[in-house]
Amino acid sequence: MTTGDLYVQAVESIYASGIGEGSVSDALMAASRLLGARGATFEVIDKPAGKLIQFYSAGLPAVGSSKYSEHFSALCPRIPPVMRQTAGEVCFDYKIMDEAAMKRDPFYSEFLGA
Repeated sequence: MTTGDLYVQAVESIYASGIGEGSVSDALMAASRLLGARGATFEVIDKPAGKLIQFYSAGLPAVGSSKYSEHFSALCPRIPPVMRQTAGEVCFDYKIMDEAAMKRDPFYSEFLGA
């Protein structure tokens, strides 16, 4: 499959999830394939309340939204920087730390290392 095909699939999956004709997990998997990633998450954070309100994942350990919210989100090194972002900014792992730091981080070893 060509990169162009993967791009089209990702865009179509993302669009379908936004209009209710596809799942967010399908869109995350399509984006993961396009980027050559193992998996992806989509997290919705209520900034005024300072907490996670929705969590979706694909290609990662199966953990329920409540378990992620109650335990793993407290370990997630992405959340503090996200709280300082402006609307429309995207956060991703390599934006906040390198591979060596990820290997030492409890979130990556406990949640993503499973």
